[in-house]
Amino acid sequence: MTQLIWVLLTAHVLGLLLQRLAARLGVVSGKHMAEVSGVEISSFMSDHYGHLRRWAEPKLVMISN
Repeated sequence: MTQLIWVLLTAHVLGLLLQRLAARLGVVSGKHMAEVSGVEISSFMSDHYGHLRRWAEPKLVMISN
């Protein structure tokens, strides 16, 4: 039972830390976390997995039609 309390406390503290970092990011950049992460993930994916996307995208379009 005490392990569960420690897990919940740790998750709560990490959640508060993430909220604080997201608030700082919003103040500094003027964008919310979804905008910043969308740009960062998009550039990372295009840099590292662009060839996979170019291969998989037409196949997914064919499957969806």
